[in-house]
Amino acid sequence: MTEDRDPVAQAGRNVLGTIIRWGIALALLAVLIWFAGPPLFQMASEWIGRQLSGETLSAAPTPTPTMPPPTPTSLPDWVEIRQNDDWTPVIDYFGGVAMAKVPPGCFMMGSHDDPDEEPPHQVCFENAYWIDVLEVTNQQYGDHGTWDEPDVPRELVTFEMALLHCMRRGARLPSEAEWEYAARGPDGLIYPWGNAFDPDLVVYGETSRDRTNAAGNHPAGASWVGAQDMSGSIWEWTSSLYMPYPYDPLDGREISFDEDSTTARVMRGGSWGSVEYLVRASARAQEDPSTASFHDGFRCARDD
Repeated sequence: MTEDRDPVAQAGRNVLGTIIRWGIALALLAVLIWFAGPPLFQMASEWIGRQLSGETLSAAPTPTPTMPPPTPTSLPDWVEIRQNDDWTPVIDYFGGVAMAKVPPGCFMMGSHDDPDEEPPHQVCFENAYWIDVLEVTNQQYGDHGTWDEPDVPRELVTFEMALLHCMRRGARLPSEAEWEYAARGPDGLIYPWGNAFDPDLVVYGETSRDRTNAAGNHPAGASWVGAQDMSGSIWEWTSSLYMPYPYDPLDGREISFDEDSTTARVMRGGSWGSVEYLVRASARAQEDPSTASFHDGFRCARDD
């Protein structure tokens, strides 16, 4: 046999061979896609698209963890809440910190249980605000106090330390009226969870084992807005100067720390060392703003 050296004929055979090879490859690809299903088809399409655009195929990016979505509510912001059951807790995240929304409404602040809490008087809020779901923990604060677990409330904080931390978050300390309303609601509950004391829902002297516990360990003891550990755990700084009732935010008790850094400020909630009487939601205590105790911590608030 003699070799065919005709260039035209040789080129024709090369083209024909190429067409046959591509035909076989495409047929095999079609069969594979038929059995493998849409996912492979999508991958093949993306690969072909990248080749046509000059891109290279890279590994899929690692999904970034996301915080749970905000809690929906069927109530408009302007609705005034007249009883606790009218409100479904709304939780949102600010800088990664869970906060509970406190809707507009009125409540009876104070009680007849202690002269320091008299007279009971109505306090109203025209605007919603937010309050931390949990007390500020060691992890959130960035270092620890007496106990070094990351999820326990940060104690050993002075008033100024608490104030500055909240300000760095774009927040503030709650007033004692805001704190009490978030704990009791329009129903004026004795405890955040209701009117009957339940030792299983609170970290206090009889259940604490002489120390603070992890924040949020008693979700059934949450208040009507979803704020937890508002009874027991640690006393919480508020922005208010310690003054007699009735509460009036315009009488000087909400003066800034720059203007008054020495007068005692109000603390709320009781602590891991408190007796039952002091973990009532209306109970008040006073503390020198320079004091840093292993009973004292805080949570932040912010305007809506």
